[in-house]
Amino acid sequence: MHHDLSYQYIKPNKNLSDFVDSFWCMENKSDEKLETIGLPDGRIDLSLIKTAENPFQIRLLGLGTQQYEKGIIRLKA
Repeated sequence: MHHDLSYQYIKPNKNLSDFVDSFWCMENKSDEKLETIGLPDGRIDLSLIKTAENPFQIRLLGLGTQQYEKGIIRLKA
């Protein structure tokens, strides 16, 4: 695992637990872009993304059943 990649896994409170499995947060604290590959987890994912190039984005991914294209974990915003 890359030492400059900060990762958090947070379980939702009881009010959301019927609808949300978990919250994940990743932050690239290095001076380089990191490549990643998305692996299927059989869930629908809503991603909130903030980078230096794009202030804020929302991405909705459908039911994950196959590996999807490579992505980049951008530099710290």
